[in-house]
Amino acid sequence: MASASAPDTGHELPSGLELTELEATLRRLLLDVAHHIDTLSTPPSSGSEVALPPSLKDAKVELRFTGGWVRDKLLRVGSHDIDVAVNKMTGYQFGKHMIDYINIPGNRDKYHVSNSSAISDNQGAEGQDASSRGLSMGDLHKIEANPEKSKHLETVTTRILGLDVDIVNLRKESYTEDSRNPQMEFGTPEEDALRRDATVNALFYNLNTSKLEDFTGKGFDDLGNKIMRTPMEPHQTFKDDPLRVLRMIRFASRLGYSIHHDAEAAMSAAAIKQALKAKISRERVGVEVEKMLRDDILKEYVLFLEHLKERDLLDVTTLRPLMDGKELSKSLDLKPGKWMKEALEVVMAWQLRHPGSQDTNAAVEEVRRHKETLGLP
Repeated sequence: MASASAPDTGHELPSGLELTELEATLRRLLLDVAHHIDTLSTPPSSGSEVALPPSLKDAKVELRFTGGWVRDKLLRVGSHDIDVAVNKMTGYQFGKHMIDYINIPGNRDKYHVSNSSAISDNQGAEGQDASSRGLSMGDLHKIEANPEKSKHLETVTTRILGLDVDIVNLRKESYTEDSRNPQMEFGTPEEDALRRDATVNALFYNLNTSKLEDFTGKGFDDLGNKIMRTPMEPHQTFKDDPLRVLRMIRFASRLGYSIHHDAEAAMSAAAIKQALKAKISRERVGVEVEKMLRDDILKEYVLFLEHLKERDLLDVTTLRPLMDGKELSKSLDLKPGKWMKEALEVVMAWQLRHPGSQDTNAAVEEVRRHKETLGLP
């Protein structure tokens, strides 16, 4: 995977984004909830034991779509997963206010949200508007604040208007030497953008102003130049959370982007290699690579593995394929041929879903289960 530096092409950040009917309805709902919170006679709690900065105490609620949704929107790739950032309370606290607001008489009809708490059908979402789908609002699923697992500020996930929505507060992070689990605090939009793994994943869409925001000053240019780089100095970024190395490689593989030369150099540093070995478990590596499979980029898995091998980033023998094409063809009693490439991808997918297993018979059986898809006799 080639490294690259970013040419100064001066890509101009668009003034806004064109939302689908569903996205526009979600935006209107969220802004109305924010206005409802702002007009409460009793100031709302932040919903967290983490102290709210004095500067936010009297601030109005601000909302942003963040991260992958914004990136994919600019790349004209459809997405039904939206991360929402709120400035002055936890995601769970905002979610509870949203439920209260939806239950005010007349509001369910206003947003075409049904009384059912069942999850709505997402099929056909692109071709239908909000009023025609009989949409429902799913239950709120609270992710508890857990200091041992770095969840110091509660978030919420729900399904509404056919969209999977995660709501979380803007945050900043601080790390200890022996853990990749950060201490979380309420943060500014700039602090939240700078803590992210890559500039292209740090773009925001401000719901209040309908404007795009690039607080790193590099995200939109990097998107246009197809470059992955960290918002802050890469060595410290990777040392704080070594998993960001794998994330950057994963996104570069998925998007077909090159990695900025500064990030490449940091990945190869001895201190980063040590941090990877000390802080990241083999199972966590498997989880990250599993995301590659869900992104339908299994064909890039080999590039991912070679990238790690070349830089001696991990004990990659734990990711080495269980068998080669010759062994697989012998196990299936088939002649070697073009079929082996996709069949070996099935083997690797099985292996990643069963970290630590060396059971080649089970992997071969998985190939047999897919023989019609693979076109095997």
